[in-house]
Amino acid sequence: MSETPQERRARLQHELEELDAQDAQEASPAEEQFADVLGQLDEDDGTTSDAEWGESFPLEPSVTFAGWWRGEDSWTGNHGPTPVYLLRDRDGKDVFIWGGRAQLDKKIANAAPQPGDRIAIRRLEDAPAEEGRNPAWRIRVAVAPGNGTMPEPDSDTLF
Repeated sequence: MSETPQERRARLQHELEELDAQDAQEASPAEEQFADVLGQLDEDDGTTSDAEWGESFPLEPSVTFAGWWRGEDSWTGNHGPTPVYLLRDRDGKDVFIWGGRAQLDKKIANAAPQPGDRIAIRRLEDAPAEEGRNPAWRIRVAVAPGNGTMPEPDSDTLF
């Protein structure tokens, strides 16, 4: 008699657990030297992970985002800190938009959205670039009170 998919899944899970247990017992001295350092990677350092930001929303020319403001975070790279705007779309999916563009950052700062506020962000066609420079983004931002209308996060976006 053949096993059901559930029985097969349970058997394979059990076999994997046994292999993991064997691997743990066979740790090499080199692995033991780094166990404490590697363990620190699993500790919560109080910062927000990229996964908690949601999915990147590509704000391309002629694209509009409409949804709710969740807040702001930052990411530090080679050129210093960059704002990360945390949003929830109308389907309840958590998304984020990279800041670091002067017009975008200025318009969001001026609009001063609060968590739960409704927000619309539209990127217009870029302004012509000066010689040797990147084109300037043209952005519009509108904010209105959310009055408790922000949906719960989509369960598919929870990490």
